[in-house]
Amino acid sequence: MKLFIKKSQYGYSTKLKNEYNGEVSEMWLNVNFKKGDEPEGDCQIEINDMFLSCYKSKEEVKPKLIVTNYKVLGEQDKPVEEASQAEPKKDYFAEFGKEHEDDFEDSLPF
Repeated sequence: MKLFIKKSQYGYSTKLKNEYNGEVSEMWLNVNFKKGDEPEGDCQIEINDMFLSCYKSKEEVKPKLIVTNYKVLGEQDKPVEEASQAEPKKDYFAEFGKEHEDDFEDSLPF
């Protein structure tokens, strides 16, 4: 799995984004590394081994990603938002059900 990670004063994080029914949801997921094995700044990494965990903040319990083995693929020149827009998004579900559209009109009982 490949991730763009960003280093801030609070540690490392990666942006999660989802678009569903025209509504966009975004959040930052904390990413932790083994002590002494952290990357040097904003970069893209390929994760070889990881697990999910959580921590309790003042408001709620939040998820975090613990990376135990990774490889740095390159320094990140662009912010996370611009880097994700550079690659065209593919809509895997655009054609879903189109081959059966005619079947639905004929199979209705009324």
